[in-house]
Amino acid sequence: YKDKSKNKQATAPGVVADKPNGQATAGDDSQGNTWEGQIGASDSLSTILARENFGSAAGNVTKALSKLVDPKLMRAGERYAVVRDDEGTPVSFEYAPTPALRYLVTQKPDGTWQVRKDEKPLVVKIAQASGTVESSLYESVYKAGESGALVALMVDVFAWDINFYTDTHPGDHWKVVVEKLYLDGQFYKYGSLLAAEYGGKIGTFRGFYWNPSGERGRGRYYDEKGQALAKSMLKTPL
Repeated sequence: YKDKSKNKQATAPGVVADKPNGQATAGDDSQGNTWEGQIGASDSLSTILARENFGSAAGNVTKALSKLVDPKLMRAGERYAVVRDDEGTPVSFEYAPTPALRYLVTQKPDGTWQVRKDEKPLVVKIAQASGTVESSLYESVYKAGESGALVALMVDVFAWDINFYTDTHPGDHWKVVVEKLYLDGQFYKYGSLLAAEYGGKIGTFRGFYWNPSGERGRGRYYDEKGQALAKSMLKTPL
């Protein structure tokens, strides 16, 4: 998040650096009423709220946040922020699990707490990538300018037909059509893998994503003959 008035990063005016266990240090800033922290490995929502001096309001903050997200799913490394009034009393709590998503719990004039979900829009672009395996699929994907997350998508698609631990050989080829999601003009993550092909000594396998419902994450993969790729047994043993 940015402070538009100064056009610079200012998620937490006055924050100099993170302390261990998610604490933050206030700097010399006249707008130092917002504190940002990072969730520590041993942190829970209750420990964070206690550390940030929410006191008796902690239960109400937890109850409000739980309407939209399970606090037990909060993980180390994720961000949070606290806004305080001039007396130092916390008046809002923000939980940001990703750069594109945040949950904001604020205190209303009547003293009760409410939660709001803010999600930044992502721009979806369709991209193609391909490569030839020299030593490993990971290396080939990186040489094509992509990340390891794309390897994971391909492995998931062909998990019933290819054991990527033993079936990959130098000279194998791959190509994909994939969604790329962009946040504020920068690549953020991959979306759905729309089509994929892997070929080599083990044969050639293709997968195509079909999602008639239109709901993200509800599609399935089929081969060029319309047969579902998902079978009863995975090729790679658990």
